Amino acid sequence: MAVCAAVYLVAVLASFPASVILGRAPPRFASWFDQGKYLASASAFAHLNLDPHQHWYPFLYSLCLAPFVWLPALIAVAIPDCLCFLLAYAGYRRVFGEFSISRRGCAGLFLVGTVAYPVSGDSWIQPWTTTLSAALIWIALALAIRIVRTADTDLARTGPLCNGLGVAICLLPLCRPADAIMAIPIVLPVCAKLVRHRACWPLLGRMIAAGSAVIGLGGLLYLGIYGPHPSGYLKLSAVYGANFGALGMKSYLILIDPRPWYPYGYGVLALMPWLLPGLAGALVQIGFGQNRLIATMLLVTASVYAVVMLAYIDFLPSGLWKFGNVHYFKWFIPMLAGFAWLFIRDFARYRTASAVALIAVALPASVHIDAVPAGGDQPARLAVFPAIQAPFDDVYFARSGLVDRSGTQRAVYDFHPVPSDRGPVYAEPLRRDFAGDERWIFPAASLSWPDNGAPAKAIVLPGRFPLLPLARYRAKVSVGWPCWLPPYGCRADLP
Repeated sequence: MAVCAAVYLVAVLASFPASVILGRAPPRFASWFDQGKYLASASAFAHLNLDPHQHWYPFLYSLCLAPFVWLPALIAVAIPDCLCFLLAYAGYRRVFGEFSISRRGCAGLFLVGTVAYPVSGDSWIQPWTTTLSAALIWIALALAIRIVRTADTDLARTGPLCNGLGVAICLLPLCRPADAIMAIPIVLPVCAKLVRHRACWPLLGRMIAAGSAVIGLGGLLYLGIYGPHPSGYLKLSAVYGANFGALGMKSYLILIDPRPWYPYGYGVLALMPWLLPGLAGALVQIGFGQNRLIATMLLVTASVYAVVMLAYIDFLPSGLWKFGNVHYFKWFIPMLAGFAWLFIRDFARYRTASAVALIAVALPASVHIDAVPAGGDQPARLAVFPAIQAPFDDVYFARSGLVDRSGTQRAVYDFHPVPSDRGPVYAEPLRRDFAGDERWIFPAASLSWPDNGAPAKAIVLPGRFPLLPLARYRAKVSVGWPCWLPPYGCRADLP
């Protein structure tokens, strides 16, 4: 624990200039949208201010920051973030200790999957609500696994564990509502075990009561802030929604390679190729390991989470690295690091099964989705428009629209214009393919725009609108050498 705390603090010190560390200048994140909202909400809580205009995001993370807002911004977030980091490690150590990994081994794997790996480590250093939710997820997993591993004769002693599990699970929606979906794969095995033993039904009641108390207190605070109405954040999340029909394409763009569909970026696997041996290691543990139930709980929980996140409309390759949205994945990256180590450790014991599992996960990741020109009457997954001489954020977030044969779409919510370094703007459909005869329009005042929590900004895009596409592209699926492995030979430019 002390080593993890020391490494975390070193990572924080190495990530910010001395002027920020000494409190002489604000950290860059203080001016970012999400982090600025966290700090504003925390300051309001510290002053007992429940004005809904001061609280945009779900409030649990800001409540954790509130006791420290009198400190410089970096210190105010570093203290609770470090505590969340250590809680996540405590849960992680308990879980992977079940696989006969030593404490030192768990610490090393956890650090490699978090702050010691530069690609994803920054998501633990910068303040995000996922830092708190990651801690809650790992604590909930540790408690659930300890309950299901308890002998039937000792189940009556797990009352405190059941209480803690109910609290941890029901704190999740107060931190990140989407994460509440993971309550199902975490709690279901516990409920199944308790239900089988009639004498343990009171424990199930205690778990429900503890969780209900948390939801009740959270509900009272919610009513005190927003009244009996959905918050702006909940309304906006509903506007975005999810597109499960595009899950295959979205998974490819995020995990394997966003190019040439997006003008820049990398797939997660290209920067963290050890995730696939981790997935193979989980499959081997489920099939042949001594802790099949635990491995199944972990993999099912991660899979449910990944499906929901990948289907979320606003989770895009264009924001994965530019806006740090890789933080969505940060809780289960160390999980796959642990399973990758188990894959290596147990390879000699399960040689055939390990090879088959690795091939099974590598084959889907060897798919190529190439961009080929689409005719005017063909649906298109991408339309490329002429360059706009405006800053990236103006083009990316402007209230523009796209008209095609099937109707009008709003930028950001239905399609996304993504400026490229070379000039042309890539129009990415978020809900359906483009239907033909596309025209990019600005302004799009006739369309309705939800409140996104940002101050009103009059963005003006230069040029003579409407604009017609320079080219349109559809998808062609093939199989070849993985795009995420050297020599990274997949086509990065549009034909």
